[in-house]
Amino acid sequence: MLAFRRGGAFACAVNFSDAPIPLGLLGFDGAPLLASESLTDGVLAPDIAVWIA
Repeated sequence: MLAFRRGGAFACAVNFSDAPIPLGLLGFDGAPLLASESLTDGVLAPDIAVWIA
């Protein structure tokens, strides 16, 4: 998992692990703006990136 925040309004997370990760565990406020694949039930599946604003 690689996750970072840029300022107070933008965040990015990439799940490099083999396990899905609930977005709520990332601690970022905001809603997904863009994802490299569809998000299901607020979970970041393996090998997917999400941008949050």
